[in-house]
This record gives sequence, structure tokens and C-alpha cells, in this order.
Amino acid sequence: MVVGTISHKIAPVLRRIYDQMAEPKWVVAFGVCTCTGGFYNNYATVQGIDTIIPVDLYIPAARRAPRPSSRG
Repeated sequence: MVVGTISHKIAPVLRRIYDQMAEPKWVVAFGVCTCTGGFYNNYATVQGIDTIIPVDLYIPAARRAPRPSSRG
């Protein structure tokens, strides 16, 4: 499961971990930032995890905002 924004600095490490995984390999990309790069369209961010490793399941959901803890 890959969650969050992937930078170009961490991409080779992620690929090496994927190559070392035993078969069968299943990759789940969770979140818009992981699937497409999200709103980070800059030089440091990978625009989609599928450019680094093959993805089996995309879940393009963003985390909901936390609920307020006090009522007033």
C-alpha cells in the first residue's frame, strides 16, 4: 500500500523495495496525491506512482477533514 505524495528523491527506494518483494506482488495506491501527484505539480513530485511501479488498485480518495472536538 502506497499512501501520500511521492517525491523523486524517494522513488528509487520505492522501486528497490518493490523489486525485493516476493511474488505475488500487489500494489494499492491510496489517495489522490499517490495516484496522480495531487495538486503538487512541481519538479520534486512524481506525477503518479504508476510511473515508478505497476499499480493493481487505485483508491483516489482524500482524507476527510477532522471533525471538531468541541461543540459550542
